[in-house]
Amino acid sequence: MREERLSDAVGNVYKVKNTFDSMGAKELYEVFVAFQKTLAVEKGEEIPALKKKFTLLLRRLLEEIGRLH
Repeated sequence: MREERLSDAVGNVYKVKNTFDSMGAKELYEVFVAFQKTLAVEKGEEIPALKKKFTLLLRRLLEEIGRLH
């Protein structure tokens, strides 16, 4: 991963992680903590599994919001 893109990714993950933390979305926050750790040690091979988990959790959250609406 290029250094510039890694720096952007780390910054974006940090912002999103903090947003989920302030919302109380614990599971999503934990996925982004894992993303942050993965990026810090440049273990790109772990990203697809984290992306899949994030997508599943976000889909569940949106479905729950839809039921409440």
